[in-house]
Amino acid sequence: MTCLTVNLKSNIIMKHKTSYKIHSFSIDAEKEIKRLKAQVELFWDRELAFYKTFGLSNGMKIVECGCGPGFAGQKLHAVFPDSHVTAFEIDPFLMEAAKRNARLLELERYEVSERSIMDTGLPDNTFDFAVTRLVLEHLPDPVAAVKEVYRILKPGQKAVFIDNDFEFHMRTHPDIPELRDLYSAYCAARQKQGGNPKIGRELPGILKLAGFSNIDLRVMEAHSHVTGDEIFLKSEGSGIPAQLVKDGYLSKETYSRIALKWNRLLKIENHSIFRQLFICAGEKKPGNDSTDNRVDQSAFQSQPGHNQAEQQEIKPPDEGWTSDKNRVYEAPVTLTEKKVAAVWQEILGIESIGINENFFEAGGSSVHAPEIIELLEKKFSKELSLVDLFDYPTIALFAKKLAPGEQVKEHLSSSQRQAARRNKVTERREMIQKLRKQKTDS
Repeated sequence: MTCLTVNLKSNIIMKHKTSYKIHSFSIDAEKEIKRLKAQVELFWDRELAFYKTFGLSNGMKIVECGCGPGFAGQKLHAVFPDSHVTAFEIDPFLMEAAKRNARLLELERYEVSERSIMDTGLPDNTFDFAVTRLVLEHLPDPVAAVKEVYRILKPGQKAVFIDNDFEFHMRTHPDIPELRDLYSAYCAARQKQGGNPKIGRELPGILKLAGFSNIDLRVMEAHSHVTGDEIFLKSEGSGIPAQLVKDGYLSKETYSRIALKWNRLLKIENHSIFRQLFICAGEKKPGNDSTDNRVDQSAFQSQPGHNQAEQQEIKPPDEGWTSDKNRVYEAPVTLTEKKVAAVWQEILGIESIGINENFFEAGGSSVHAPEIIELLEKKFSKELSLVDLFDYPTIALFAKKLAPGEQVKEHLSSSQRQAARRNKVTERREMIQKLRKQKTDS
């Protein structure tokens, strides 16, 4: 292999690098897909209103760049049935999820393929409206990505970009100060992988660098008094914080404090949860059918904190964090395992949990953790901590912590017990006969 080939491959890898890799982003990929769906639902009414304000209408050719599991584009197809939606996603796992969802919905004017927003391979000047949701914050070179969207958009048409800015992420009443620690840990993890979780404030400048005009920045808000708590809880989940603890960016103690305070907050009658996203629209200049809108990006790329981890890593836990989706179900055996399993099943609302299933992979979250610890403390009359769920995240490990010397009792059927008794009687008779023989011989 020549040096030129190696360099070309290295450039391709860097070009398509992203800080969002679903299997390392969250503890559980399938639950992360459910979280992504809830995140779309949380903002959808506001988001759709903005799309219409920016000119989206029925019959347009729509492109969704970096569609993930496809929930947003499929909703657009339902609202604008005469439109044709072209969606693409670089992650094969997410692309297959989008295809599966489209088949279930029997969408006729929706297509999804595996492509990169950095180099779509789509023709110039093709689409009437472009949507890019929560993608730019995960890219090392967002300007290049926006330029590619600009290229495939028709002159005079608009593209919309939606992203986070974690300095203005979710807030609560009463306040949970530790959420700032969580978001700092999240930012450190994403920045180390080349992302920029604070990109929301930079969107107008990025669109300008990419050649867009008539740029418009808005803010989308969601409030628990309007949407209810449930959709907020589903859109946040526990998979990402748990992964941050596993990877060493967030301490177990901080996560425990957040879980306790979050649980208490939900019990306060007039509590509030508030979150916002930045939405920025730009227009491709009329008559501009050229993609040669290169701009010097040095000023953007040299901004302090961009693509740099701002927080030192905490040493990650070593034990109990293995994830094996093919693990065979193992029922609890010891009395302690059965008691722990009963508590987990009651709080999580699951009929059965294997003794080697990870608490977070089984659906456990910061809402469930305090309730589980409280019940276990009552059952075993022992003082426990939320940190214990990180140190001993399976029923088997937690049971060993609670009863380290407990022996597993052998479970025998009635016929096996009868056979065992007969064997003991036979052994005893043989021993008596042996003793009698020895006495006679002497």
